[in-house]
Amino acid sequence: MKIKKLIWDDWNITHIARHGITKEDVEEVCQREYAVVDGKEERFLVIGTNNNEKFILVVLDPEPEEGVYYPVTARTADKRERSIYKEKKGKHD
Repeated sequence: MKIKKLIWDDWNITHIARHGITKEDVEEVCQREYAVVDGKEERFLVIGTNNNEKFILVVLDPEPEEGVYYPVTARTADKRERSIYKEKKGKHD
């Protein structure tokens, strides 16, 4: 899955901030190496790290234009999600 562009508005920026995540964190995750898992309602779960190596889970809703997504939410990835990332990317502790 290639992420070309993210659609931002006041709602999603404010929503992710409540989880301690910034727009910049999400942009960094989507520009680096990430793992993708199919989510509910045709959404995608993107698991990756920001430039500070913090693991973040981003929920993306696909837009009609290919490669364009609306970030629904984002938060610090939990242990299971970090394991999924490491498994999909062939990385080990």
